[in-house]
Amino acid sequence: MKLSQLIEQRREYTALTAHRHKQSIHSSQLSTSVPHTIAEMQEKAEQGAHALTRMFLNNPNGVAGRLVQADTVTLTKALLMVSGEFPRGLLKPSYIDGVSPLTQDEALKLILPANLASSLKISLAISASSQQKHSRTSECEDGRYRSSVFRAYYQYMKALALQHGLALAAVTLVVNPTLYTAGIDNSTLPRVKERIRRALIRVVGPAQTAFVFAPEFAATTALHLHGILLYPKLKQSALREELREAVAAPGNTSVTFRESYGFKRVMSFSESKQSHRLGNAARVVDTMPIDVGWADYCSKGLGDNLAESNVQSKILQISSKGFPSESFSNYVRARERVLKVCASKIRAELRYNPISDFIKKLGEDRTFQKLYAPFTALPS
Repeated sequence: MKLSQLIEQRREYTALTAHRHKQSIHSSQLSTSVPHTIAEMQEKAEQGAHALTRMFLNNPNGVAGRLVQADTVTLTKALLMVSGEFPRGLLKPSYIDGVSPLTQDEALKLILPANLASSLKISLAISASSQQKHSRTSECEDGRYRSSVFRAYYQYMKALALQHGLALAAVTLVVNPTLYTAGIDNSTLPRVKERIRRALIRVVGPAQTAFVFAPEFAATTALHLHGILLYPKLKQSALREELREAVAAPGNTSVTFRESYGFKRVMSFSESKQSHRLGNAARVVDTMPIDVGWADYCSKGLGDNLAESNVQSKILQISSKGFPSESFSNYVRARERVLKVCASKIRAELRYNPISDFIKKLGEDRTFQKLYAPFTALPS
């Protein structure tokens, strides 16, 4: 993609973001239990997905046999959790723009089942894309791009963070132009990776740190990296300074760490009443810990050539041997197998039953009802 195209895309994105920002309400302005429920279910889903993948890694035949014998509702829940679509995928406001003003009850009846159907299709697409030879993003039916491998890295690193008392941060690093003065070639990224590795070792030591990232080239920030960093929380300031010195371009914002972000979702009935808006008139923004959505953002150009070069974007790993666990690659392969086993039986059922009937049956499950309950609760 040429520089002029990148600039035009950035302008369009900025205009769209500004419009949506005006429609947003932060959940801290409202009295609601929804953010707590989402965070609680997100944590349980991630822990369950990691536990199932670890079980499969240790006993693939036994776990695969039990999955094949499970009912399709149980398999679908497992698929959504392991793929990363539960619970955040069921709450995204993807369908709000496409409907006229509705009452809250009508909006929930339309939006939430639609999101469930969308997330199921996305999870099935992720299970298929996980078998690709090379890591790259795949466009899903909602028009957004996702990478199964980057999602797997996020899931594994989140589990390591909990196990070892470490912080997990979304990191963006703008690379100093002196590291690619002659243009981006096949030596640029290995050189940058080595500088980052040395910086991490100098601050944290050879153990208990890991970093995965993908490069991107944009008109406003030139070559930059989006990634996920695992590190001792007390070392954040020192790490930022070391990375700025070793790799980053001049400026205070050339190295950014974030442990939370704003997640936009459907508005609940209580929030609609408090804000005096119809259920699909605004997005609610929750401050949530970094989740799988950041993994998607990191990998949005994965597999594409970087602008003005012939270098293909790929996931770069800087991982430590200090964790007494399986390697990233073994974990990714086990997760892919879990997705494939779950998806194959679900696809078989969908060949004989309409997806609408399937979604209705899922909606009766208590796991989904617990997630949806705060959205229909009356104001206290």
